[in-house]
Amino acid sequence: MTMLQRENTDQEPTAVFTENELNILDKLVKPKRHEASQPRSLSNYIRKMAKLGGYLARASDPPPGNLVVWRGFSRLNDLFTRLTDLLKEGMDGEVNIGIASNQAEEWYPLFGSLLSRASGNWELWTAFTAEDPEDNPPMARWLTLAESGSLFDIEVNASPILAAETLRRSLWNVAYGCLVTSATLTALGTFDRFRMRSGLPRQRSPR
Repeated sequence: MTMLQRENTDQEPTAVFTENELNILDKLVKPKRHEASQPRSLSNYIRKMAKLGGYLARASDPPPGNLVVWRGFSRLNDLFTRLTDLLKEGMDGEVNIGIASNQAEEWYPLFGSLLSRASGNWELWTAFTAEDPEDNPPMARWLTLAESGSLFDIEVNASPILAAETLRRSLWNVAYGCLVTSATLTALGTFDRFRMRSGLPRQRSPR
C-alpha cells in the first residue's frame, strides 16, 4: 500500500478504502490549509492513515512508512471497537449513549462491518510487516497481481506455514486435555518435532 501510493500518486483512494472509510478519515484527520485544495487521491488518504499513527507530515519528512501506517490501522481498529461496543450497549438499553436504541440498532451493522475491515487490515498489516521470532516457523508473505480486463490490482497475502499458533490459541490454551493419536507422533524417540509443528506449549508434556 505504501509503495503503491508512492508509485502512483494520482491513484483513486477507492482502490484501498471504501467510501465510508474515506468519510471517517476525513472527519478524524482535518486537512491543513494548503492541503484543502488537493485532489482526492490514495496518496493523501495513506498520509491521513499515517497521521493517525503519529506521522507529522512536515515538509522535510519522507513519505510515511510501514510503522506509522500500521499504528494508524491499530488506532482505527480500536476506535471502531469502542464504537461498536457503545452501540451494542445502546441497543440493549444498558446505558444512555445519546441516541435512541433504534438508531443504535440501525448504525450497529455499519460500524460492525467497518470494524471487521479495520481488524482484517490491521491483522494483515501486522502479519506482513512483523519480524518472525527466531524460535518460531516463519510467516509466508506474497503479492499477487490480479487482472480484471484492463484493470490491475495487487493482492497482499500473509499466512503461517504451520497451524502451530492457531492450535496454541484455539486448542491447547483452552482445553483441559486432548487425545492425539498417530503412528508418527515421535521422531528419534522424542516429541520435539510434534511439539514444534503443533504449537504445544513446552510446559505441557505429551505422554
